[in-house]
Amino acid sequence: MEFKSIFFIGIIEENEMRSIFNLSEELFLLSNYKIIYKNKTHDVMGVTNGNIVFVIFDFIRDNIKKLNFSNFYFDIVIHSLSNSNDNLLCNDVFKSCKICILNSDDENWIQFIKGLDNPIVITYGFNSKSTLTISSHNINQQIEANLYLQREITPLSGERLEPFEFSLVALSNDKEHIYPILAASALNLLLGDGILSKKPYAIVKLKAISWE
Repeated sequence: MEFKSIFFIGIIEENEMRSIFNLSEELFLLSNYKIIYKNKTHDVMGVTNGNIVFVIFDFIRDNIKKLNFSNFYFDIVIHSLSNSNDNLLCNDVFKSCKICILNSDDENWIQFIKGLDNPIVITYGFNSKSTLTISSHNINQQIEANLYLQREITPLSGERLEPFEFSLVALSNDKEHIYPILAASALNLLLGDGILSKKPYAIVKLKAISWE
């Protein structure tokens, strides 16, 4: 992808917990990005590392049909896709995106990218074919997980990332939160200068699963 100074990211969430958005925000901060804008409803945020600006829009899946996206362009789309039946709608909304981060455990994920203009696809999930998967996890009072980048990716900046394993701890005991963790982690790896791809790899501790 050509060099750009600003990227627009669209996240499609399952519900108003906004888990992917909140975890992404925390990972941006841990990666020494600065928040330069955030609206009062916690669904639009601007962050920067001093060179690149990311503007992130967080959408609740059931509300997308109420919004007007005419003449708006997203560079990156993150879709939870769990039990999704709205792929045609989302395909129309995000048809110009260049990078898709998708849950490949959802049987409909292929439908989402049909008709898109040859996007780069990064998948996450428990299955063995995902770009980013979880190799092991333990859930008690918190989620302790080892995540595995199974296929190399070319980030927006920095060197190509070869397959490697890293560890995360999140303050949740809900197994369903593993998917938002994977999605937010995939975005952080895509940055190229994110906390998850910095050596030496250390255990990253997260807390922002949802807004109370």
